[in-house]
Amino acid sequence: MKFIYDFIWWIILIIAWFPLLVWAILRGENTLHRLGIWRCSNRNGIWIHASSLGESAAAITLAKSLLTHNIPIILTATTLSGYNRLKKNAPAECEIFLQPIDHPICVSFAMRSSAPKALIILEGDLWLGIISAAKISGAKVILASGTFSKKSEKFARKIEAYYRTLWKNIDKIFAKSQDDAERFVSAGFPEDRIEIMPDIKLTPPQSESAIEKPNVFPVIVAGSIRSAEEDVVIATFIDIAKKFPDAHFIIAPRHGERISKIEEKLKNKQLLYSLRSKNKSFDNGVKILLLDTFGELPRFYAIADIAIIGGTFADYGGHNPLEAIYRGTPVIHGEFISNNRAIFNMVDEMGAGIKISSEQLSQKLIEILNNKNLLAKMQRGCENIIH
Repeated sequence: MKFIYDFIWWIILIIAWFPLLVWAILRGENTLHRLGIWRCSNRNGIWIHASSLGESAAAITLAKSLLTHNIPIILTATTLSGYNRLKKNAPAECEIFLQPIDHPICVSFAMRSSAPKALIILEGDLWLGIISAAKISGAKVILASGTFSKKSEKFARKIEAYYRTLWKNIDKIFAKSQDDAERFVSAGFPEDRIEIMPDIKLTPPQSESAIEKPNVFPVIVAGSIRSAEEDVVIATFIDIAKKFPDAHFIIAPRHGERISKIEEKLKNKQLLYSLRSKNKSFDNGVKILLLDTFGELPRFYAIADIAIIGGTFADYGGHNPLEAIYRGTPVIHGEFISNNRAIFNMVDEMGAGIKISSEQLSQKLIEILNNKNLLAKMQRGCENIIH
């Protein structure tokens, strides 16, 4: 299976190396990182891998904990947004790289440069090339906060040979929930190598600089919004502004490359907006702030009256609501929560969140904002979770 996998990567690079190179350069990626050509000083330590922006917060939390034991740390991310978050917020002692492409030569370069004693992968970004190279180099391979969706379970059954090879190279899985653990076992991972461990993202945030809250009501943040949710969010803002003329909105797309698309949609609706990178706050009567900077979403959650959690109103699995909850901001979310089901269930049970459909979003938000007692109750739910 590994031979077939590597052969496919050879074909991909032979056919597509030039457009991939151009694409990476245009995106501002470090192509040497993608090729596994690293200048690495933190050898013989622990390599922590985060897929994207969401997992980077957990990677930073884990890195800070390990650094107290004087362990050299390497951090990598698959996406450019995750890499930029790591560069901005990770401790200075960590070395940070973009994930190498999973070609056997590239991952072997990275392994020789870093020589990790352990590779810790967060959540579920499972690349056979990196994982097998780590095992060959003698490193332990651990999946932390492991999550495995129903879709992934079905997919694993269709390509059993691939997953059998993958599972042989993973020493331990710390599953995020009992449901995730059962799906890993169903997909063929040995039950005796699985434990359930609380989500690393449950760790409360460190202190952060404050943003001044506008003296208006309500302030609503739509955080980690995905492309299929943009129209719903914009329509919701329009509906709320009719009922609450002073309402201010912050739109934070999950991926930075969506900024221009959202700008186009706002212009088509003749909605005035500001870019965070150009205008530090709301000004000149503008009531929509488009968050085009990295790492600031938690600070804006802290000034919101309520938050809309992205990735939950279309089938993306849902992003972590605790970034808002830990800052005292209750949340509204959709039904697609498979990536963080246990967390969302806890948030809803504690009264800090409400699950609704995209069709109900405007109506439910207006209902909550019109009912100060209900909003206060949801805020108390946040406090109960924090404490």
